[in-house]
This record gives sequence, C-alpha cells and structure tokens, in this order.
Amino acid sequence: MSESEDEVVDPMAAALANLPPMRVRQVDLPEKMFTKMQLIVVEALQSKKLEKDAAQEIKRKIDTEPDFNQLPGKGPWQCVVGKSFSGSITLEAYHLAF
Repeated sequence: MSESEDEVVDPMAAALANLPPMRVRQVDLPEKMFTKMQLIVVEALQSKKLEKDAAQEIKRKIDTEPDFNQLPGKGPWQCVVGKSFSGSITLEAYHLAF
C-alpha cells in the first residue's frame, strides 16, 4: 500500500475497539445482535445523564431496529438500566442480554 492511499477502516470494528469495559452476566442473543446492542447501550449511556433516560433511549432504538424485531407478533423489548432492581421476565430463546 502506498503512503498516498488512505487506510480503509471498518466503522463497526472501530466502534467496537472503543467500547468501555462491560460486565455481561448472560447473553442469549446471536453475536450480530449482541454487538449492535452493545453499541446502542454505550451511546445511550454516554448521551444521557439519568438512567431512566438512557433506558428509554435504548428501548426506543431496539424497538425500531429491524434486526431486533424478527419474530412477528411479538411485543416490544423491555429495558432496565440501573444498579439496584429486581424483576421476573418471560423470554423467547435467543432474545436476552443482561
């Protein structure tokens, strides 16, 4: 490669390289969906000050993303952001990350 040519950088690889450390307890998502979810979460957490606002932003983006809504007739995604919460959920296989 000559010096005059610009190096081609994959934007997804560049975004993934800049992700902060995350502690993920369980993932039941395909790798492509998990990667997109990580990018959405990081962007929301960096742009919003309150956890409830970040949760709303994450939910809005995931509910409108075609890759996250592959199952026809299924309801919208649930999103919880915070350090102290409890809950009980029912889920479809390959549609969970926490």
